[in-house]
Amino acid sequence: METLYFEDFPLGEVVEYGEAEVAAETIVAFARELDPQPFHLDEEAARAILAAGSSSRRGAVTKARLSRRALLIARKPAMGVDLNRLVSQYLTPQRVGQIASTAGVDPDAAQKLISGAVAVALASLAAAGGAQKLSDAVSNADPDLLNKLSDALGAGQLQTLNDGATALGALVGADRLSGLANALGTHAGIPPEAAQSALGAVGQAVIGVIGQQDPSTWSDASAIAKLIAEQKDAAMAAMPAGLSSLLAGAGVLAGGAATAAAPTAAAPAFSAPPASGSGVPIWAIVLIIVLVLLGAVYWWYSHRAAEKPAATLAPATNELAMKRFDFRLA
Repeated sequence: METLYFEDFPLGEVVEYGEAEVAAETIVAFARELDPQPFHLDEEAARAILAAGSSSRRGAVTKARLSRRALLIARKPAMGVDLNRLVSQYLTPQRVGQIASTAGVDPDAAQKLISGAVAVALASLAAAGGAQKLSDAVSNADPDLLNKLSDALGAGQLQTLNDGATALGALVGADRLSGLANALGTHAGIPPEAAQSALGAVGQAVIGVIGQQDPSTWSDASAIAKLIAEQKDAAMAAMPAGLSSLLAGAGVLAGGAATAAAPTAAAPAFSAPPASGSGVPIWAIVLIIVLVLLGAVYWWYSHRAAEKPAATLAPATNELAMKRFDFRLA
């Protein structure tokens, strides 16, 4: 949320905070607990002073509540919330190390995964739609979710991470979640199952952080859809380039249902090209063309050899037959 400073308020500006009805019993109860002055507790004592009746501390509290609500909602609605930054701040290196230990992966690999997983989770929520389901998830979440998630990570409770992955899958779709886990696992060099567990922790952190924002940003479908839509560009910009390519190839960040899932095993060394529009495979057409060319080359060489005149060989002479030898007896 944007921070306001004194210079942000023009001199002489008047801001109406609204009204608050305070009963006499509430005033006395507040004073008895937090400001037990005799003139706040007894009407006769109150009449003897100028500040008759109400506690100034009570008035300050009421004014602070009204002014906060007015500034957050009426004057400057809670806009510009950077969920990627807030969630990343929650997922400290210590917590990432706990996620690595719980999921059974290398801490460096877990850090590489988490650095992209926050942006992936936000981008996938933006792509999946389902604003009402997300609003309900935040509304129904434990107000102390982030603290409980920290405790679970410290205790190495893998089931908490898996429960988070299941909850995230209900929001973005099981196929999309599987594709995200495969892409993140490939990016970080860890098994898809471990990547999905880590995504569960990130998903819970996202829900918890959203729940800490002003309710006007998430209490209904239109408000939270706007909030998540504002995150998409920043999330995509924060995503590592290699991971972006993997996700684009898997099609898991496209709008609506996931169009494909990232492969869980290495692709075969050779895959046949797609079929042509005529129904004949392209590879078969290419093979036929190659065979025709090879046949033409063979025919040309064979006919060229047949047409060439045979070489005339000089008759061999037997030098022994041509020479004269004299054999004389001694």
